[in-house]
Amino acid sequence: MADRAFVQEVQECLKLLHDRVSLERHSLARRLAAGPGAGEALRRLLLQTIARLKPAQTAPAGASSPAWRRYHLLVLHYEQGLTLQEAARALGISLRQASRDHQQALQALADLLWDHLAHRPASPASVHSPPARPAAVPTESLDTLETELRYATASPDDRSTDLGPAVRSVAATMAGLLSEHRVTLESQIPDTLPPVAVSRPLLRQGLINLLGYLVEARPGAHVTLAAADTSQGVVLTITARRGRGRPPVIHPSPPQHLLAMFQAGCELLAAQGGRVEQAEAADRSLTLEVLLPPVSTHTILLIDDNPDVVALFRRYLKGKPYRLLQASTPQRALQLATELRPHLIILDLLLPSLDGWELLQHLRALPATR
Repeated sequence: MADRAFVQEVQECLKLLHDRVSLERHSLARRLAAGPGAGEALRRLLLQTIARLKPAQTAPAGASSPAWRRYHLLVLHYEQGLTLQEAARALGISLRQASRDHQQALQALADLLWDHLAHRPASPASVHSPPARPAAVPTESLDTLETELRYATASPDDRSTDLGPAVRSVAATMAGLLSEHRVTLESQIPDTLPPVAVSRPLLRQGLINLLGYLVEARPGAHVTLAAADTSQGVVLTITARRGRGRPPVIHPSPPQHLLAMFQAGCELLAAQGGRVEQAEAADRSLTLEVLLPPVSTHTILLIDDNPDVVALFRRYLKGKPYRLLQASTPQRALQLATELRPHLIILDLLLPSLDGWELLQHLRALPATR
């Protein structure tokens, strides 16, 4: 049985599951392999060992089964990034029960890893992957990508994610990598965006890959994240510019592992209906534009210049299958109504330059809103 110190090491690595650089420096990674592939090797081993804890299909399922609870807690808490309280809520158990199951799950996972390491050959050559297949992407990256893509195509449910909280969780996960490469991060993502039709864990992993690519391709840069709701979906813009007080280091030709990281992120998001475009400006700033599909909703256009009224509607509709767009002027209202063809228009009678009755006549005269 693994001792308490080893269980703690395993938990530390689980918390770094999506932080490849920090994971690679952990002592447990050094015991598995040396060199730039150690972090990825440990990550794959952790995911494979968690999968080994999944009970057989013949075993009793549901919250009444301790084995299923332990397995799902590891998946929800470490793979999908939920807090322990959120995971407990998803499983329908108390936080106290989840804490007990979590400790048991960590012990079971550590026991399997302890046994794995105890029987692993000591030769450093034995820990490396088989010879790489002829491809532009390393074998270990392809294996991980294929696993994630299988999960993406096999999990059509629960594809509704709030972008703001997901991006903030990604930034927290990557804090170590950002610090290591002297990168500052600024998020300008509003909380008023509609949810996107992408699984949260896959969105996180895709963004971790894309942001990791930018951070390593532009060390010393200042990275901004902005998002906007468009007629095609939510557009997330990630831009790496010259850092404050120091120029970023620019790789004329990105290393192979960075290209693999970028490709994996693009394919993960594409499997969920997203699209990634890359552009480099004359000032050498690098921008990734990520288009994310919106959740199928009914669109409401609220034409009102009172911010308190708008805030009230947003609060009432939060979490509901409605996409709320707001226009504070008649000109903007006519533009949005023509471009987006909302299912419902809520119109204030007292507007600047044009009252609600006149605007209603204009809307009725337009073919798109007749």
